[in-house]
Amino acid sequence: MHINKVIVFNSTNDGIYTNPEQRENGKIVLIDISASMSEKISELKLCYSMVEALSGIKLPPIPAPKERTNLIGLLMELVRQGIGQQEFLVLTDGEDNFHDIRKIPTSVADDGSLVETDIGEFERSGAYEERRQTAILDYITNVLKADVHLIGVGNEVKHLLRMAASRPIVVAHVRPRANANEVASVMRAAVSTRPSRPSRPSRPAQLSDASAAPAAAPETAAAAPDVRIITIDNLGEHGVAPAELVDAVVANAPSVSVGGDVWTKDEAIAKFEEAEALAYADDDTPYDAVTKYNRRVVVELLKLSETRGPIPGAIVGSKYRSLFDAPGKGKWKINKLLYQLKQVGFLLEDKQHNVQVVVEGKDYNFMGDRAYSCYKPSASVESLVAALDTDADFCAAVDALKRTQPPKRKSNAGSASDDAGSPKKQNTASDPHAPPPSSPLA
Repeated sequence: MHINKVIVFNSTNDGIYTNPEQRENGKIVLIDISASMSEKISELKLCYSMVEALSGIKLPPIPAPKERTNLIGLLMELVRQGIGQQEFLVLTDGEDNFHDIRKIPTSVADDGSLVETDIGEFERSGAYEERRQTAILDYITNVLKADVHLIGVGNEVKHLLRMAASRPIVVAHVRPRANANEVASVMRAAVSTRPSRPSRPSRPAQLSDASAAPAAAPETAAAAPDVRIITIDNLGEHGVAPAELVDAVVANAPSVSVGGDVWTKDEAIAKFEEAEALAYADDDTPYDAVTKYNRRVVVELLKLSETRGPIPGAIVGSKYRSLFDAPGKGKWKINKLLYQLKQVGFLLEDKQHNVQVVVEGKDYNFMGDRAYSCYKPSASVESLVAALDTDADFCAAVDALKRTQPPKRKSNAGSASDDAGSPKKQNTASDPHAPPPSSPLA
């Protein structure tokens, strides 16, 4: 898919990307960043990641969602600029609700002049909304006269999609909380479908929130609007997206920044250094080898959380820490560092009871009445873990880690905690006396 431009819109418009190679039949991508999109950030990131995957371009960050939706204002501006044969890919979560535009061109007279429809002053009524959305769709059909692929996200957009589906517009629906497979499959089918006018009735399909397997290919030229809406259950001849495309969407989505919620690597390191200064504010700053060792421990924790989810900080920093030994003599402040990393937004904390973590075939159980502080990377850091992992200037090598053999202690049968609630390691390896492997994490 060749992209000519990416424009985000709410009450105003902002062109965030212009391809230096403009093609006559390329696509202009229009992305709704009105306030309601703030509730659909996960779906927005997956959709934007899919645009990147289809185009092969790493696109700029998306501004923070705010204000109202003014799609008609943006389309009218683009027409005034001249669009030629360019196509439109529109991503939105609802109907146009920027009410300052009262007169909307809805057709072209024989002499080439535009015929406007006065939709009246804004009023809170279904009749007004129907007039407004109808006029906007008339503008797209009769004035814009371009291939439009409209992808709606969430539940609020369903009415608009049904209205649009009776016109020569490609219409698709991404349900709330859609996963990467659904987003990739629906968007791939949408951009591969050409607009066509309905010609004969067919059985309506339903826009539901329930999951279901993809249905058989629908009749593409059908009068019933719902049949013409591409959904995960109605992909037609396109079928589900190939696994490699879905994998690309999954891999890219964490690095999509919405409103600055993803940091650069330099920003992440600066935040880490800020947390280190806070953790050691009352003592001398540790020498470089200790600092890099501590960073390696945190990176290993983040890597483990990629597959398991939030990891108890106690697995590395409690009295009976199970994975790593302190880098030197004296008190090890790794738990304080984890806390400060949460404070600066590097980590997210989740309190959990009765946690089990399996590493290299060994169970690490955190049981009892207490809730353990469990950590994972924040959305700002999630996409940077691999880069930090391989940065020798940032953290020590994996083989620099030390393994702790926690002291043996008695406990009541069936208990996995000492009197203070500290975790007890349960070694499930076949030979409990075998030496530990050189790398504590797989």
